[in-house]
Amino acid sequence: MSAAWAQPGDEGAETADAAAQAAEVACAAALTERRRLARDLHDSVTQTLIGLHLSAQAAADLWDSQPAQARAALDSVRHLATAATTEMRALLLDLHDAVLERQGLVAALEAYSAVVRQRSGLQVEVCVDEAGCGARSGKQGPDERLPRAHEEALYYLVREALANVVKHARARQATVTLVWAPTVRLAVEDDGVGFGPPPEPATYTYGLAGMGERVALLGGRLRLENRPAGGARVVAELSVGEVTER
Repeated sequence: MSAAWAQPGDEGAETADAAAQAAEVACAAALTERRRLARDLHDSVTQTLIGLHLSAQAAADLWDSQPAQARAALDSVRHLATAATTEMRALLLDLHDAVLERQGLVAALEAYSAVVRQRSGLQVEVCVDEAGCGARSGKQGPDERLPRAHEEALYYLVREALANVVKHARARQATVTLVWAPTVRLAVEDDGVGFGPPPEPATYTYGLAGMGERVALLGGRLRLENRPAGGARVVAELSVGEVTER
C-alpha cells in the first residue's frame, strides 16, 4: 500500500481516504467470507447429508433381510447426523457472528475456539488478562468493550490464524492470549512446525494480507514469529486508549 506526503490541511482528505480503504477491505473480506461459506456448505454439509440419505436408504432396504447390516447403517446415520449438526453450527457461527455483536470479543473468541476444538481436534485455549494467561477469563462487562472496528479486526485475525494452524501447522495445541490494557495485544501461538526461515513468513499464511491490512488501518502492527520452543506466533498490537461502554 503506497503512502503520500501529507500537506497542511490535508487531514480531512487523509481521514476520508482511510475510511474508503477500510470500507474496501471490509467489502472484500465479506465477499471472500461468503464464497468460503458457500464452498464449505458444498464440501462438507452437502456431502454429509448425501451420505446420511444413502445410509438411511440402506437401513430401510436391509431392515427385514439383514438386520445386523441395517443396524450398522443406522449407526452411520447417527454419526453423520452428528457431524452435519456440528458443521452447521460452525457455519452459522461464522455467518452471523452473533456472539461478537452481543457479548463482546472475549466471548466470541471462546465460542469460536470451542468450534475449532470440536471440528479439528486442535486444543485451543483462550487466556485474557493484563498480566497474561491464567489470571482472568470470561465475558467482558458492559464497560469493557473495545471499539467495534477493533473487536472485528481482532476476531477476524484469530479466525484466520487458527484456520492456518489447522491447515498447515500440524499442531496439537494453540493459545489465544489477549492482554487487556490501553494497548491491546493479541497473540495466537501454536506448537506446530513454525513459519520457516525468512522471508517465507510473508507468504506462508492464507489471509495474511487481509490480517495485516485490518490491523494497519487501525494504526496497529502485526508480527509473525517463530517460537524458540517450536511453533509459530502471530501478534497484533493496537492502541485504543480507554475501553468504551455500549
